Amino acid sequence: YDVKGVGLRVSGSSKHEVRGNLVVHVRDLVLETGHYSVGACASPHMWLDCQVVGYSIKDQPLLQDNVLAGSEWVGFVIDLGGCGGGSSGGAKMARNSAHSVNVGLYAGGEGSCVSISKLTIWKTFNHGIYNGLWMKATAQYSDVVLIDTHIAFNYLGNGPNSFRHSNSNPDLHFAVRRANIYGNPETCSQYGIAGGKFYNTAEPMMPGKLQSASTWNAPSLYGRTEIENVTFHAFRPGKAPTDIHGRACTRRGKSTVSHAAITNDGPPPQWEASDAAHSPIRVRAVRFVDSAKGSYVKFLPSRSSVGWGFRKCAQTHCDGARSSTIIDEDGSLLGNIPGTIVAKNEQSFGEKFIPSTMRFGGNGSKIESRDVYAKQGIYRKGCTWNADWNAYGCPGGRHRQLIVEAMDPGAEGRRFAPTNLEVNDVLGQPRGGYLSQFTGPLCYADEVRLSTFWTVGHIGMQHNLFFSSSPPNHLRIHLREVSDADAILLSVYFGLPNRVNIYQSGRRVKPHAEPTWDRCSKERGGAASCCPQLSLDMAHGSNIYDRIGVCTASGGRPGMLHMD
Repeated sequence: YDVKGVGLRVSGSSKHEVRGNLVVHVRDLVLETGHYSVGACASPHMWLDCQVVGYSIKDQPLLQDNVLAGSEWVGFVIDLGGCGGGSSGGAKMARNSAHSVNVGLYAGGEGSCVSISKLTIWKTFNHGIYNGLWMKATAQYSDVVLIDTHIAFNYLGNGPNSFRHSNSNPDLHFAVRRANIYGNPETCSQYGIAGGKFYNTAEPMMPGKLQSASTWNAPSLYGRTEIENVTFHAFRPGKAPTDIHGRACTRRGKSTVSHAAITNDGPPPQWEASDAAHSPIRVRAVRFVDSAKGSYVKFLPSRSSVGWGFRKCAQTHCDGARSSTIIDEDGSLLGNIPGTIVAKNEQSFGEKFIPSTMRFGGNGSKIESRDVYAKQGIYRKGCTWNADWNAYGCPGGRHRQLIVEAMDPGAEGRRFAPTNLEVNDVLGQPRGGYLSQFTGPLCYADEVRLSTFWTVGHIGMQHNLFFSSSPPNHLRIHLREVSDADAILLSVYFGLPNRVNIYQSGRRVKPHAEPTWDRCSKERGGAASCCPQLSLDMAHGSNIYDRIGVCTASGGRPGMLHMD
């Protein structure tokens, strides 16, 4: 009781079992020692007051049936074992509770998967559960209850290094299952689950940690958030909400009231680097009790700076918030119809960012903007703008993340963006659909930018991709969150007279056709015979490289690559 610094410290052996303890009122030592208070710490590395300086290893002590009542900073800090059974699995940390704290649980771990179950946290000033710094694994939470937390779940994890083009962990994700999350309508702002962020190392762009090595601290290629069988209670603004000091929820004369069960990003204060790329959120079997529809979802806007300087995204706002996507698998979020929720990508759209290869035909004739695209932003036919959500609701939508990765040596030292992606519901159509623009991640230390673009496509549609400069010689494409039966058609402008080869899983895919002037002559049936239209039911990787610009899908442009 009334402990200064650390209430309970456990480390050194996986055989330790910490059960049935009560820690009350852990006081803050920040003024005396420069460290923060931690209620119960079960990590060999010790974070902050526990001196966590490295990554945790598996087989840590059990922490069960413990109560933390009042800590001026963190309730529990723990690194976790795997997701299987036994002392290092799902029972690793169970039936613990913390309340009246700043952060309820700060967790990290390595390996392939970490797990926490049967946890109760209530009355936190900041996070209920926060994952960060040394979380290098899939994180799964189940049978948990969070009550009156500023933000119930916020995950920031480490994935394979995207600068090294590592795709070694394609299933990396953050999952919340069988949870009850209770809001408090009488507070200024509360959020349930924020979409996970996945970065190469540590917390992105952490102040004071920026050295040359931080160039590796860009978004990892893969990641997703899974929300399943979660019930949200009382997510709605109250009649007269106030902050913790009893003051009205206003700032500079504007209301700061914001309540959302699911959000695309951690609310402020967060590092602006988290806006570099957002991973998709998958939702199924969610329920809402005593909650307002306008508070089901909130897409927070981009908070990044625009420009050429350090920690800025060039030319447009960063892509993360503009490209956020929620996949509603069963309609429990949208209202009985499965679909998607997508962000307002057309923010920062600029006519000047459309490359000349889109605006001019193969013979040099100008193509008017009204013919290049019909509407700005992500494909959203059948979608409805929801101002409360700051997003488009798309019943029946099948939006998916389409990752475009330039892999040339030195790609980080040159500029391919803004990259333009036109999506059309007419297969083989070379233009005239929805046009979205992507600038890529922030500028990191040493003026390095990652030339990877987390774009948004749509299953079953035609996609036309153009770079602002010469296309990369080595390009890798990833269509995420799909089954083998899902497909898109993708056309990429290369403009090369030489052949462009396609590889799938390291194996070259022979072209479906190879148009040449001889093969496409009128005597042999013309373009229709030498350049047949690709279809969605073809084998993945089916391709045609149109060197001479005769295919209908090329729109008169030589050098278009068409792929299934």
